[in-house]
Amino acid sequence: MSFPNLQLDHFNRVFESWRAGVAHVRAQYVSVFVDGNWILLHARVNLEPFELTKTLNQAVSTSSVRAGHVKSSVTQSALDEFMAALRAGRLSFPELGIDLTLPADQEISLYAPTSLVEPEFITPQLEVKCMSQTMLTQSFDYALANAELRRNVVPFDGLVDLLSFFGLGNSGHLPHEQRILVTLNPPGDIIFDGCSLSQDQLRLKLMRRVSMGRDSVVLGLRKFPNPSMERRSQIADKIQWQSEAAGFETGYVETSADDCGVAELLLSISGYTVRRYFLPDANKSLNQRLMDYRRFDPELQHLSRALKAGKNDSRSLEAGIATLLHLLGASTLAPPNPDTPDVIAETVGKRLALIECTIKVESLREKVGKLVNRRELINRDTGLNSPTREVLAILVVNQPRHTIVNEDKYLSDNQVVLISQEDLNLAMAHLEVPQDLDMYFLEKLESLRSLSNQPFGTTPGTI
Repeated sequence: MSFPNLQLDHFNRVFESWRAGVAHVRAQYVSVFVDGNWILLHARVNLEPFELTKTLNQAVSTSSVRAGHVKSSVTQSALDEFMAALRAGRLSFPELGIDLTLPADQEISLYAPTSLVEPEFITPQLEVKCMSQTMLTQSFDYALANAELRRNVVPFDGLVDLLSFFGLGNSGHLPHEQRILVTLNPPGDIIFDGCSLSQDQLRLKLMRRVSMGRDSVVLGLRKFPNPSMERRSQIADKIQWQSEAAGFETGYVETSADDCGVAELLLSISGYTVRRYFLPDANKSLNQRLMDYRRFDPELQHLSRALKAGKNDSRSLEAGIATLLHLLGASTLAPPNPDTPDVIAETVGKRLALIECTIKVESLREKVGKLVNRRELINRDTGLNSPTREVLAILVVNQPRHTIVNEDKYLSDNQVVLISQEDLNLAMAHLEVPQDLDMYFLEKLESLRSLSNQPFGTTPGTI
């Protein structure tokens, strides 16, 4: 018996609804030279709504590896051909054509990855994977490739420089799986800089690709506190549209929002969600901790910068995580002792979390080892004179999830929760109406237990 792939069907439906809004395609890719042919290892493809003013075809090659970045405008008929080729495992541009390896005994699989936690900005994805049992990089000569890149006409400091330059990760290691990841970007959005909520007056700015039609936009509104039935409404009929250049129209809304501290906006285009956005009144915040903190960091720029800290600034990431958890309602500390977790947090319900932070994807297992040892230290010391409570171990890696090596099974085996850049962005977006951390704690514990009890290992996705 075969079962429908609901996620894949959903991607296909959204693509058909938004396809008229796709104006150009861009791709970043890496390939290797095998048996006289260039074979695609990994590509990130974005379907974009913006008009392209200039095409791009950058590529850097050695005798064994090639990476590049391509941008090309696309008509609707060309988009059909491009997507058909992608689904068959071929990255096809006028300037470029390259395939995933397809011997007779291999197949292409299609998969639509989804997160267990719905993000605030919806970009449907399609994964095209070659079901190869041969690891093309198993015998790859990294030393030779690095040497060739450093003496290239356009020099790169080895694979770590090349791959990060083209947005393909910063570990310096070639991907083990052959796949193409396609991201469909929405044909419109809310423009944050043009939005405000003050003295019960709501002002909004939106943009929408003209080809989608004005009646394709649906804009829901929830008013906090007390989002009762009477405080929920659809307000797309209040949008005043103005023509803009480059294939877009700008829409403006000005309406009253009585007794509203936070407005949640729910934007959909052609039947599918684009964004969920919380817009606060700076003078009526529902989160008192956030309101106090904004007096010192009004636009949260310092906090955002800390959460995006680079390789030589791990202390900033630790301070950012401690601050973020404080704003979400936890009691937190970042101990000065190097032999302690980076951050210790306690929820309102007295549940304890030990947190390790890292900027380097390659140090994941080392950090997990520290977490497990420190969690066990607390569990061993819980005796008759101490209250028993569960401890949640959390590893924060402030990198996009696609750049993190797939360690789901290792994490679940060690009962460690992984927090990536996407999770941090989601938490920042919901600071005005923060999630119940005790509920989050229990959900994560239950998820870990469920994964560890699966007889055939874990399923891909966010823990």
